[in-house]
Amino acid sequence: ASRGLGDVYKRQVYDGETGGEREVDFQNVGDIRQVRPDVLRVLFEKRFVPVVASLGCSDSGEVLNINADTIAAEIAASLPAEKLFLFSNVSGVLRDVNDPSSQYSYLTVSQTEELIAKNEISGGMIPKLVSATQAVKRGVKRAHIINGLQDNALLYEVFTVSGAGTMILDREEEEIYLSRVEAADQQKRGS
Repeated sequence: ASRGLGDVYKRQVYDGETGGEREVDFQNVGDIRQVRPDVLRVLFEKRFVPVVASLGCSDSGEVLNINADTIAAEIAASLPAEKLFLFSNVSGVLRDVNDPSSQYSYLTVSQTEELIAKNEISGGMIPKLVSATQAVKRGVKRAHIINGLQDNALLYEVFTVSGAGTMILDREEEEIYLSRVEAADQQKRGS
């Protein structure tokens, strides 16, 4: 049986109030007004790893689709988290979308805002970069955009100086990062 495009955006979900199912139209998009990190903190304290759906609801109970990167950034900022990782199908922010080697290793908040203002970022990278930037502005020390399809990308991003994606940070964190890069370079030269 074939499905129309509309079926891709509509799904039956469990309705906790009625015990039945109801249809959700995932084209109904919403914005986040509030994150309640207290529930997540309890789960963390009990050593659970919460999985958060990118859905919200309106005041009337209508289920709304919310950008997953936006939700992740809002949660990270509300905790606040040390780091935020956003996954993509490319290895971070690229100067030239046709050249994977043109990846920015890191960007400061002001650099990301400038790239967006100059329309040098396009497509799905815009909400990722906006989310990462907002999280850093609200207290997350570093946000990382990495390729979720690349083997070990998360490990390389966390445990190497050069990383595997693009790191977003503020000026203070940039100084710390650059001192680590310099120390790694000196160690390589001394070896």
